[in-house]
Amino acid sequence: MTSYFTEECAPNEEYLICGSACPFNCTDPEGPVVCEEDCVEGCFCKNGYLRDVNGSCVPADQCVGEPSICSPNEEFLSCGSACPLTCAQPERAPCGLACSVGCFCKAGYVRDEKSNKCVTLDQCPVDTPSICSPNEEFLSCSSACPLTCAQPERASCGLACSVGCFCKAGYVRDEKSNKCVTLDQCPVEQCLNSNETYAICTASCQPTCSDPEPLCVQVCSSGCVCNEGLLRDDSGVCVSAEQCPPSNSTDAGLRGKYYDVINKILHLSTA
Repeated sequence: MTSYFTEECAPNEEYLICGSACPFNCTDPEGPVVCEEDCVEGCFCKNGYLRDVNGSCVPADQCVGEPSICSPNEEFLSCGSACPLTCAQPERAPCGLACSVGCFCKAGYVRDEKSNKCVTLDQCPVDTPSICSPNEEFLSCSSACPLTCAQPERASCGLACSVGCFCKAGYVRDEKSNKCVTLDQCPVEQCLNSNETYAICTASCQPTCSDPEPLCVQVCSSGCVCNEGLLRDDSGVCVSAEQCPPSNSTDAGLRGKYYDVINKILHLSTA
């Protein structure tokens, strides 16, 4: 609790009725992990300041007559994140821990857990000793759901970014060979049924005899699709619209609507 009598304290100090009995100072900037003494009343250095050998409260980087507190690319913070950025986790994530005091990497740097040094992202070590393969590049923070031959379009990914070798722009990963290739180099699957063609990127739902004009989310996916102008019947075979079984409905209006849709498809395929 802060008192109103702050004028009794020196510059960069504040009067506290219950302050720490183990305050931070230039000699011991991080202080003890646990202070077992009861809180005390008096003047204390404000947040962001440390008491130097002369008894004055100064910014941490202005401590006089003391060795350098923090390592290169680090800065002393009285309330830094308890979940700092690292090579393994270079993006800010929710942290349920309270802030902590000590040396933290400066803006633009992350901590390399192996060397305990603050480095730029491109200086983070590659986990594997080998360099990236052709058409790949090392990224410290890229999508954990990369593009592949089976999924060549960007989709929502609920996973955090990951570090490693990723396909360069214009390439996707062929899961069978684990190589980065262009879309036209993706392996062409052989469809077992006649009147079908393998498509690398097609809609997730295809026209059928029972639903010639399906409404679906146009998510790109690979698989066997009926050749142009054909519909898939109930047995899974691709047939022409004339070969589709008639509607089971005895209602003439529904039957007429069914054939209107088929005629529309035939008209579009011959246009």
